[in-house]
Amino acid sequence: VLGSIRLLSICAEKKIKRFVFGSSLYTGGNKGGFYRCSKSAVEIFLREYGSVYGLNFLILKYGSIFGVGCPPNNGIQKLITAALESRKITYAGSNEATREYVHVDDCARMTLDLAFNETQQGSEILLVGSQNYRIVDVINMIQEISGTQCAVEYGGANEKGHYSVTPLASEKRGIRYSMTYQKDLATGVKEMIDDLLRIRTKD
Repeated sequence: VLGSIRLLSICAEKKIKRFVFGSSLYTGGNKGGFYRCSKSAVEIFLREYGSVYGLNFLILKYGSIFGVGCPPNNGIQKLITAALESRKITYAGSNEATREYVHVDDCARMTLDLAFNETQQGSEILLVGSQNYRIVDVINMIQEISGTQCAVEYGGANEKGHYSVTPLASEKRGIRYSMTYQKDLATGVKEMIDDLLRIRTKD
């Protein structure tokens, strides 16, 4: 948060044309713990800098991202790693949970499109997938593609920090971005599985 505030001060002083901030859907609700708090704090400062100093900004609120190159703590990456390494998948949330997954390549393209689109000034954009997937179906997909059969355990509907359908209390703050391209979940999951198997073979 402090680093972002320093950047905002410099941008205001140097009259930077636009400040693009990568935020999260979690800022629209009450889930996400300290992660949500930190993102929300920067958003508040960003709006205030826009109001006081006229700083042009763009807030991009990313949803559930997947794809090769995602960090080990990524949701789908953790499921795939568990399926391949231990044959036991533990999902902390509810077995009724759903997610609107969006591929990392699509996020990159959308981010560039929006960052250089001068009509999007002071906007807050929701970057999510166009299809809602049940976690149960995603786990089944991972097992089918990877050829594994896993023991699956779920936490519960009230697991702290997790949401079942959406982290958004409402969608009043943020506009859903209409994607003209999107890599489907099955293709992305297969690429992630192949990549992890390649790394394990190399090691």
